Amino acid sequence: MLNRPVESCLGLTKSAGTLLLLMSLVAAAGCGNENESIVRGKVTYQGKNLTGGTILFNPIDETQPSAHAAIHSDGSYEIKAIAGENKVIINWYSEVDPTLEPGDPGYTIPKPLIPSKYSNIDTTPLVRTVEKQETVIDFALD
Repeated sequence: MLNRPVESCLGLTKSAGTLLLLMSLVAAAGCGNENESIVRGKVTYQGKNLTGGTILFNPIDETQPSAHAAIHSDGSYEIKAIAGENKVIINWYSEVDPTLEPGDPGYTIPKPLIPSKYSNIDTTPLVRTVEKQETVIDFALD
């Protein structure tokens, strides 16, 4: 049995706890990307708000991560995207019964509700610059 004073054990525990806290703070600080900016805006098709779908920002610099977000029922979106030039993809499909799987009787394949050119990285005409500060970018699709 070791006869160590309680104070020496507590001192070690406090030091270890402090070290653990500092390591956690350093790790958390490294989780974000300093080139990310908040982008918000509205998406319309033929003058009407999209009532769903997704939006993806794909940096021209392919070493950077892409970002995606839902388009809300009022056509608005908010996303953290990489600053710089981005190709933008917008997807919006008809709803399907979530209880049915492909091959089930009554299952229907979702149909695109906007032209497919907006849904493909190779054909999207949407290229926008994300600024280093908060940016508003609206999309009026035709």
